[in-house]
Amino acid sequence: MSLADSVVHAVENVAGVFGVAAHDWATGERLSVSGDRSFITASVIKLPILLAALDQVQRGALRLDDRIELEAGDRVGRLRLLYEFDPPAVSLHDYLTAMIVVSDKFATNLALRLVGVAGR
Repeated sequence: MSLADSVVHAVENVAGVFGVAAHDWATGERLSVSGDRSFITASVIKLPILLAALDQVQRGALRLDDRIELEAGDRVGRLRLLYEFDPPAVSLHDYLTAMIVVSDKFATNLALRLVGVAGR
């Protein structure tokens, strides 16, 4: 049974519509289940942002204990944890934690800026 067939089998008796996509960068193998459908992704984008930041930490380009100040452009979206406390500078670790745990949009914008998302 292929990986795609295994995914379909795993969710066939679950209510709802599922979509899965994966790409093994090492082998080039791709998996797509319901890849032609559109889904509302909500905060799923924060996972690859987190992974990109942690990759830069692992390569030595960033450090989790780096203290980083929010810039004016980072302060958009709903009012969240970091906005309420308005800290002068917070560690990268704390920004990434706020981004994932409380879905802090300020922290997400800062992480996007740090990992260098093109077109932002």
